[in-house]
Amino acid sequence: MRRFMAALANANGRPVVPPMDAREIASGRAAAADDPALLQRPQAYEATLSVGGGFLTFRPLSRASLEPLTRRGAP
Repeated sequence: MRRFMAALANANGRPVVPPMDAREIASGRAAAADDPALLQRPQAYEATLSVGGGFLTFRPLSRASLEPLTRRGAP
């Protein structure tokens, strides 16, 4: 994830954090990026990023894979 975020850096080298929508897989309940439940059990969620007019959906396997996208992990 950190390499992906580095590739999104703008021309000034500043980090770009794309908008993220996270939903619990079992219930479909939306979760904010800084929701403690999302950070405690990331594997139970599916995250969708908006990048360049397209969408990238992934299932985080660990908290570390979400940290670059959350307020706590954002530079």
